[in-house]
Amino acid sequence: LRQQENIENFSFLQLDKDKRKIYFKQGDWTLDNDLIIPAKHTLYIPEGVSIDMLNSAMLLSYSPIVISGSNDKYVKIFSSDNSGQGITVFNAKKESSLKFVTFQNLSQPKRDGWELTSAINFYESPVHMYEAHFENNLDGDDYVNITRSNFTINHSSFVNSYSDSLDVDFSEGVINDSVFNNCGFGNNNGDCLDFSGSRINMDNIIIDRVSDKGLSLGEGSNITIKNLKIQFAKIAVAGKDLSEVDIDNLTINFCDVGITVFQKKSEFRPSSININGLKMDGVK
Repeated sequence: LRQQENIENFSFLQLDKDKRKIYFKQGDWTLDNDLIIPAKHTLYIPEGVSIDMLNSAMLLSYSPIVISGSNDKYVKIFSSDNSGQGITVFNAKKESSLKFVTFQNLSQPKRDGWELTSAINFYESPVHMYEAHFENNLDGDDYVNITRSNFTINHSSFVNSYSDSLDVDFSEGVINDSVFNNCGFGNNNGDCLDFSGSRINMDNIIIDRVSDKGLSLGEGSNITIKNLKIQFAKIAVAGKDLSEVDIDNLTINFCDVGITVFQKKSEFRPSSININGLKMDGVK
């Protein structure tokens, strides 16, 4: 965080100083040093770009990131040596956009005495995702963390997350038509969706194979869900600490616990879950 921006050090970047726009050139690129994007710019990553993050490199941006792949040419961001430390966007007031992109084999940023919880972080930085696919993160409390930000996630997937797949704190957003599969495979203690202090609307969500909770809600979250299916989890839905959840059409298959509500922290009151249309099969 104390490092200065360094976009001039990378030959695959093109800068439009007048419009404050930074472009990745098309091609397959290696990022083996931290790339730091200054504030009041926009970083564009177009279709036809792949970025291999090596040598524990990370992309840290104080500006929005616009990833614009296509259905035929996804943008690929991955780490072939399993050391890449993902993307973090801090205090970018304008919206980032992640469209037609895959993320693979990334981990949380770690530096001497400093680290973040997730491989992909948006902090006070609004973001919209469409056909964004997150696969095989290798370390961290979450694959994606969104904090104090408005967001949308549509037609996306989270597969093989080390711990939690998606952690949302004090944010407002929409999640539609998305799949969460094999959550928490690394530490056997991960949730697919973990919400704290947030307001979320969701529709048509599938959660399949979770080491802990499929849907975890706490700290006064307010969640509205339509058409949710959860299977093979320890706990399908857990409401905690003044969270309020309304679910239309909930299917739970082969879970140890179907639904639980409780107060965990003394500064909160109990939570509530209201379900209209519940089907359970193989729930212990």
